[in-house]
Amino acid sequence: MAIEYLTLFNFDYQEIADGCGESDWKRVDFRKDKEVYKTGNTIVYIDFDFPPRKPGEKVEKPQYSGNFVVRNIKQTVRNHPGITKGYVTILLEEAETTKEIKKEVKKIIGTYDKDGGLIPLP
Repeated sequence: MAIEYLTLFNFDYQEIADGCGESDWKRVDFRKDKEVYKTGNTIVYIDFDFPPRKPGEKVEKPQYSGNFVVRNIKQTVRNHPGITKGYVTILLEEAETTKEIKKEVKKIIGTYDKDGGLIPLP
């Protein structure tokens, strides 16, 4: 089982985690295709918030919100009419947070804070 970590900013994260309206969380995600997006693999979504700013101010580095969610890939759909070439539709299911995942998230956030740069978006 492979684990893929995605850095997301508030709105997208909230849809995947919870609070998206009629259902508890979004069960489908669309991503640029990667080899790791396979049935049975795990995706960890890490949430970031942009600090508030006044009009005209420079945008500051987003801050880790302290939240992340774990989802298993139940199914993937590629090369289907209506899906942009090079992208994949991912059917998600809830997954347990393990000590290994918590440790890895902490390591990623530590690297992010130390380097002072943005974690690349997916």
